[in-house]
Amino acid sequence: MSFNRIAWLITVGAALITALLLFISGYNGYGAVAIAVGLSAAINLLPEKTRPTGAGPPPPAGPR
Repeated sequence: MSFNRIAWLITVGAALITALLLFISGYNGYGAVAIAVGLSAAINLLPEKTRPTGAGPPPPAGPR
């Protein structure tokens, strides 16, 4: 496992633990933000092939 993957796993875990603690404390809005941060960090754990590449339609097909 690469260092980058370990770092992102720690980041996601910290965000989720933070969200849990915030929800328990009654800070629901901040808990939701912490979950959003965790999900944003988790996208870096996806393989390169499945990552979103941008918005918009695919380019037109060329002649065959």
